[in-house]
Amino acid sequence: MMSRSRYTHGHNRLQRLLHRWHRRIGVTAALLVLLLASTGIALSHAVELRLNERMLDAPWLLALYRSEPVSPPRAMPSTAGWLVWIDNHLYLDGSPLADHLAAPIGTAETGDMIVIANPEQLLLLTMTGELVERLDRSSLPGSIDAIGTDAQGAIAVRSEDHVLTSADLLQWQPVASNDIRWANIEPEPPQAVLATALSAFRGNGVSASRVIADLHSGRFLGQVGPWLMDASAIALILLAGSGLWMWWKQRARHRLRLSRHR
Repeated sequence: MMSRSRYTHGHNRLQRLLHRWHRRIGVTAALLVLLLASTGIALSHAVELRLNERMLDAPWLLALYRSEPVSPPRAMPSTAGWLVWIDNHLYLDGSPLADHLAAPIGTAETGDMIVIANPEQLLLLTMTGELVERLDRSSLPGSIDAIGTDAQGAIAVRSEDHVLTSADLLQWQPVASNDIRWANIEPEPPQAVLATALSAFRGNGVSASRVIADLHSGRFLGQVGPWLMDASAIALILLAGSGLWMWWKQRARHRLRLSRHR
């Protein structure tokens, strides 16, 4: 009798434990199934819902999709307007100007030309902000460390501890650095200037179709997301298995009770 009582007590504890975890797994799995089902339905009707055309631009979402600059933006005032560099992109008052551009070290103006310098290039702009030409290392005296103008208004650069000037940006002559006015990056440009450039950098945002697809696959949560979706599938298997086991045990007990009453 004691052995049978202990067996019954242990069996009841196992049953209660299974019921408890069955409910917990069921709630968790239900939430994930709702997410999978709702996003799946939305993706099935992506064309009708025009999800590719609906752009989401919430700041937290843009940050999640890495639409925030990796490097600090650099801003430079010029006659044409504010020049803002963001992650290899250059903008003039919020309008795209040049791509694949290393971080600038300054800008100088001479005659009717605006010259933007980075260590590997000089960009030539008109006073209205039109990009005219790029001069690479083959046309420069070396790696550019700084840019400015001399007393006569000619462009001057500091390259490998040498200071040189040029009237045509083709022939470079060494000069003393005493009378050079060096350009600097603006440390704190107006917030409106940065906001305009950042808006252009981010584009129109992230399409609703992409966000929903990433939610459906789990990629929205990064590397752990797909594993979470796999875990939800396993949870459904456990849920179905434990449910069938409890149903079978309950049916077996019911049959046993019926047989005793016969």
